[in-house]
Amino acid sequence: MAKIRFMYNNLIDPATSVVTANSEDTDYPLTNLKVDLFSTHYRSTGDAAEWIKIDLGAAMAVDVIAIRYHNLTAGATLTLEGNAADAWGAPTYSQVIAITDDVIIYFLASTQTFRWWRLTIADAANPDGVIKIGRPFLGSYFEPTWNFLAPRKSPIVDPSIKMYSSGGGKHVEKENTYRAPVYEWGLVNAADYASFEAMFEAVGANKAFFVCENADHATPETVTFYLEGLADNWGMGNAYGVYYQGPVIPCAEMRE
Repeated sequence: MAKIRFMYNNLIDPATSVVTANSEDTDYPLTNLKVDLFSTHYRSTGDAAEWIKIDLGAAMAVDVIAIRYHNLTAGATLTLEGNAADAWGAPTYSQVIAITDDVIIYFLASTQTFRWWRLTIADAANPDGVIKIGRPFLGSYFEPTWNFLAPRKSPIVDPSIKMYSSGGGKHVEKENTYRAPVYEWGLVNAADYASFEAMFEAVGANKAFFVCENADHATPETVTFYLEGLADNWGMGNAYGVYYQGPVIPCAEMRE
């Protein structure tokens, strides 16, 4: 089993990153790709030959791409390309990515460092006639030296609201259930201690991020969460020589 991987430093998000496409529905613009709410999505105006291009402003390392929410069919072709310049006749990096339901995730075989990145999409049989993309991630992942303590807790939470009248009658406002995984470590080294703190500073309780529990799984998207944030606060433990008491990280699955 591979160790857990956190994807939180999204290179698509900074203002210095410019996203363009060959088509754009003005009611579902490209700016939606930078919004954590994946239902606030981008739509193209066609489906046969679409592309989304990201200019990072400078060459940056990429280890993984992920997408939460899409309408791609099993017959679609999704290709990730990377290049040093905005020229796509023969990009230096090109990789076809398998289509999976709801969440797509692909870990590059080796780190690729380019300024320009492009997703090309061909899905001419799509019944919607357009391409929908919710929340993409492009960047690197943090993989701690030691894995979380297993088994991890992942309770299912039902946020439905129940109200009772004075006579005992019940009214329920039904909401969708979600999972709330909790990851716990015993000890961590100094480098991981710093990385965990950096992740909390970046994500806190308000920013969504991806977690893949096992990249070696035959279908890693089945063990990938799109989480809405860490807990309001969580403490890193005391130092024990060159090691630190590891964190307990409660999370919540993104829901809308």
